[in-house]
Amino acid sequence: MNSSSNARSTRTSNTGVQVRSAAEGSVRGAQVEIENDSVRTGHIFGQGMGQWLTQELPKGTETPFKSSAWNTFRVLVIGQNIKTWINDVPVTDTTNEKIATEGIIALQVHGHPRGKAREAGATEILSVAWRNIKIRTLE
Repeated sequence: MNSSSNARSTRTSNTGVQVRSAAEGSVRGAQVEIENDSVRTGHIFGQGMGQWLTQELPKGTETPFKSSAWNTFRVLVIGQNIKTWINDVPVTDTTNEKIATEGIIALQVHGHPRGKAREAGATEILSVAWRNIKIRTLE
């Protein structure tokens, strides 16, 4: 699978793209993380697995993600390997046996319990937008 899209989210957002996730019950599988102000954006989280599928990030790593602006994401999945780019900057190249070889693609948003985001200092409403989503099957 080769996909590209544009995403924009507010400072308090935590969202992502599920790739090859389970189609029944709770969504479980590899998720390309999109979390504002986080160096983990573009890395792979095991949704429903409770762990990161990418390596620990080096201290001082900066993210190419621009908060509250349109960002271009590219995800390439071949076998159990996932490569990601944000704004044409390579972010991760991960191979992990826990990455499924088939499954659904889904856009995901973690909601914030009422008041929790405000307690953390957020003054804006949770907002995530997507556009120009393109998905291509690789042969």
